[in-house]
Amino acid sequence: MVVLAIDTCCGPFSIIIRKDHQSLAHIVEIQENKQAELLVLTIEKALSKAEIGYEDLELIAVTNGPGSFTGIRAGLASVYAISSVLSIPCIGVTTLEALAHQFIKSISEDEFYLTITAGRGRYYCQLFNQSLSALSKIKLLESEKVSQLNEAIYGDYKQKTIIDAVVVADIGSAKFKNGNLGLPTALYK
Repeated sequence: MVVLAIDTCCGPFSIIIRKDHQSLAHIVEIQENKQAELLVLTIEKALSKAEIGYEDLELIAVTNGPGSFTGIRAGLASVYAISSVLSIPCIGVTTLEALAHQFIKSISEDEFYLTITAGRGRYYCQLFNQSLSALSKIKLLESEKVSQLNEAIYGDYKQKTIIDAVVVADIGSAKFKNGNLGLPTALYK
């Protein structure tokens, strides 16, 4: 299956095209807050690099937040259009879900919080366990409240993180195989 996976929620953005878990093209755009401006051009660059066309895509996986309001809108608008025109499924992956999968190998605690910056000294947080099950809803907390959490904390609260589109592709593919379909909705707080 040929999967286009996109993350536009956290400043820099990344795109990957994978076929059967093999990367055909992977681009990380480090210019922050340029998602709306560069996303479609970068998708086309990735398609060219992979030597395929839009018509070869079979699934789209996209981060749907929480994160940058403009980044979420740019990513979802683009994938809605591509999904609609091509009549292919589009699957949403939350940014915190992607980070949990991305960090799990380096986490030894049974339960842990993943965080991403919400701006103005606030963070989006969600509690996960080693099975990568979400144990809480996504919360918006002030910095001092995050520092008071009892569980381990990973993500932007400690250092700036970039979501890997490979993880988004893997989660999206697994959700598709499990029948979790339906257009992703934006997660704004």
